[in-house]
Amino acid sequence: MNGTLPIELSNCTNLQQFQIGFNGFKGPFPTDEINSLTGLSLLDLSNNNFDRMPLPNFANLTSLESLFMENMRLAGTLPAWLFQLPKLESLDLNANRITGTIPSSISNAHSMETINLGENQLKGTIPTEIGMLDELIWIILGKNQLTGTLPTTFGQLQKLEYLDLADNMLDGEIPPEVCELW
Repeated sequence: MNGTLPIELSNCTNLQQFQIGFNGFKGPFPTDEINSLTGLSLLDLSNNNFDRMPLPNFANLTSLESLFMENMRLAGTLPAWLFQLPKLESLDLNANRITGTIPSSISNAHSMETINLGENQLKGTIPTEIGMLDELIWIILGKNQLTGTLPTTFGQLQKLEYLDLADNMLDGEIPPEVCELW
C-alpha cells in the first residue's frame, strides 16, 4: 500500500490494532486521526515515508500496549508522556533521528517489557531509573552516543534477558550486580 492515510481513519473508533508497517505511506503524518483511536492497544507505523517530524503526541492513547515507529525519520527528543502510558509494554523507536537524553521519567513505565531505542542520536548517561522497570525483559540502546558507566541499578532487572549497549561511548566496568542476573 502507499499514498496518504485518509482523515476518515478517525471514524474507526472501535479499532484495537492498527498495523501499517513496511508500506509506502507518505505525506503529512495523521496525528489527529490516530489520536482519535483511543481504544488502540497496538500501533505499528514502522518503515513508512511520512514527512519528517518530531515524535507525535499520543498521550491520550491510554490503552496502548505496543508502539512501533521504527525507521520513520522521527526527530526531536523523547517526551515524558511516552513513559506515562499506563499499559505500554513494548516500545520500538529504532533507527530514527531522536536526540537528547533518556529522561528519568522512564521510571514511570512500570509495564514496559521491551524497549528499542537503538540507532538514534541519544546522548548523556543511561539513567539509573531504568532499574525501576521490574517487567523489563529486553532493552536495546546500541548505536547511540551514550556515555558514562552502566548503572548498578541494572542489577535490579530480574527479568532482563537481552541487553544491547553496543556502539556507544560507555566506559568503566560492567557492575557485578548486572553479572549476577545471569
